[in-house]
Amino acid sequence: MRQFRVEESAITRRNRFRTLSWGVVLLLILVAAALLALRASGYIRDGSGLGNLFVLAILGAAVIAIVLAPLEGLYRAERKMTFTLEDNAVVRKREGYPDIKIFFSEIANLSEETGRLIVTSVEPKRRLGIPYGVGGYEEIRAELAEHRELSPRATFPVKSIVLPLVTCLSWLAVLWLRNVSEVLVAGSIAVLTLAFGSHHLWVVFRRNSRHRLALWICFGSSWLAALLLIYMRVERLMTQ
Repeated sequence: MRQFRVEESAITRRNRFRTLSWGVVLLLILVAAALLALRASGYIRDGSGLGNLFVLAILGAAVIAIVLAPLEGLYRAERKMTFTLEDNAVVRKREGYPDIKIFFSEIANLSEETGRLIVTSVEPKRRLGIPYGVGGYEEIRAELAEHRELSPRATFPVKSIVLPLVTCLSWLAVLWLRNVSEVLVAGSIAVLTLAFGSHHLWVVFRRNSRHRLALWICFGSSWLAALLLIYMRVERLMTQ
């Protein structure tokens, strides 16, 4: 019986990526907050091109946060996982969750996608993903490939860009549409995508008291900026 976990080097690389990415989100939020403060104090006029920068800052922060939130939860979960190769099965163990065990004879599909080796069983269907960062990944892959042919590597998953794309398009529509009703519809869609991303962040960080303050700051500034943007846009169109 051989056990495998995510390697420390892979965790270090992910931590660098996380720090940089969330730093960009925080920077964009601070830029948007500064522009709002300048607008409220009268330093920025309605005709200033800095309004577009405000929109881009909010848009960028929202899109990046929505993409990062599920990845954050996935990375945290993978750090608590152990993968075991038994004589006739592969087992995924995770703290606080029941084990997932798939016998080699039960493997219905074996494929590589989104940075993981995906193992799917026959009915009753079970599914587990083994990250590339797991020590001994090639050994696990070779062992499983002896029992089920490896499917062709999946192309870029379209589903993973749907939400960020909807977010971008909805905020761009808020900025450039000229009809109040259309702006309100686009704003509603944009707020829904923001709510979805906020929910993911809350699920990931709610049990971590160290990040709770930063979480509320992120929530508050994002929602305040988003609602003010929609309000200011509608007000401007109604006074034209």
